[in-house]
Amino acid sequence: MTMPRSWLAWVSLALAAAVAIAFEPGPWQLVLAAAATLLLSRDPRLGPLPAAMLVVLALPYDRAANNDLLRIAGLPLRPQDMAIGLGVVLALPYLRWPRVSAPLVAIAAFLAVGVGALWVGYVSDYPLRDVFRDARWWFMYATGLLALATSVRRSQVLRALLWGSVVFALIALATTVLPPFPGGLKERSLIFDIGTLRMQFGNSIFLLPALALALWQFLRSPNLSRGAIAWLLMVAVTLSLTRTYVAVVALSGLAVLVVAALTSPRPGALARSVAGGGVLVLALASGIGLNLGHSVVGDTLSRLMPVPSDPPTRAPGVSAIDRFLFEGERAGVGPIVQGRFATYASAVNVILRSPLTGLGLGTLVEVEYAFGGDPFATPGYLPNVDNAYLTVGLKAGAVGIAAFAAMLLSLPLALLRERRLRRLAPWLLPALGGVLVLTLTQSFATTGYSPFGLSLLLVLGGLGYASSNAARARAQE
Repeated sequence: MTMPRSWLAWVSLALAAAVAIAFEPGPWQLVLAAAATLLLSRDPRLGPLPAAMLVVLALPYDRAANNDLLRIAGLPLRPQDMAIGLGVVLALPYLRWPRVSAPLVAIAAFLAVGVGALWVGYVSDYPLRDVFRDARWWFMYATGLLALATSVRRSQVLRALLWGSVVFALIALATTVLPPFPGGLKERSLIFDIGTLRMQFGNSIFLLPALALALWQFLRSPNLSRGAIAWLLMVAVTLSLTRTYVAVVALSGLAVLVVAALTSPRPGALARSVAGGGVLVLALASGIGLNLGHSVVGDTLSRLMPVPSDPPTRAPGVSAIDRFLFEGERAGVGPIVQGRFATYASAVNVILRSPLTGLGLGTLVEVEYAFGGDPFATPGYLPNVDNAYLTVGLKAGAVGIAAFAAMLLSLPLALLRERRLRRLAPWLLPALGGVLVLTLTQSFATTGYSPFGLSLLLVLGGLGYASSNAARARAQE
């Protein structure tokens, strides 16, 4: 009996997740991610680009996941490279002329600015490594245009968002409670954050819209499985130990609950919102408890599992309680002022050298901090700061910042303006509001693979209406 393709896809993805948790990066992760993407793309509930999005969001990338990467001819390779490459290639046969829309124009304008910034970086004689590292994330936003031109449906993207985020949350939970395998994700996380266990990766930002969607589904039809999904996603958020991020996600979730209580015509709306609030509070407590007790659980499990009896010595970490209460030398306000705010000042000083058009792709900024594990490619310098607008300003100045802001605002404005999108607004507007706030304090929108997923979310308003033929457009919903 032949196993259904979807089963094989999920088995491939589960194996890729297990390999990421227990082993250092290697070729098997690439093979399994490619297999999962290929098989999921055949599922009509997803299709090529959403299947790639699911795999990209599921397997951790950035921060600790960047340590000890597999390299071929000096170039790092990640499972996400395989997923995106396959997704794009498999989507090409479906290309057609898209309907002109605000998201399409906004993304095209941002890409046009990127072409100019690429030329400036190239003629400025920056190392090609730095130029093309910036070009990779900048032009990854073109995925949104490809989605508009290949009949991707809105439901496919939302399904990929939720499913991929659930898998990522399960990986974060499993990594926290399991012992640190040599070269595995927990070991690399403890090294990266110098003894503190933080499940903060590039994927983490997508937990925010996924949680808002999960809460909205729970409020519309409460049941145990939907409540468990919302709980799991909020636990993964808490395990990141990123204070601003946790606060913004919690407030976004609270906004969804308030909107549901005020607008739902069905009886019991207030009770369902209160139950949703209980899920969030329970998840916050669960995440803190798991972080505080992870070493106890890991030590217990290590007696039953083949892990080294003499793990490497690490610096003492910062507990979840200390981080959330800003206690101690490493968790207080001092490191924020000396680290984050100092890099902002450095970025502004660089931008002022060419405030209108920036200094081109490949521009670096001086930083006074470092993480554990692999050193920076250029010691003391990074291509970004924890503020997406300042990062874009480094490369393309005020023109780039304006184009970037217009692109990010295209969907929220469409949700407010267009009646056909009103059913998405109660949960998607709070989620996008949270994402926009976090672009001021994080670099996810200008690094790694987050632009791939963000671009697919930004064109949600145009998906399902990418054809001028009404019947064909309705079929895409």
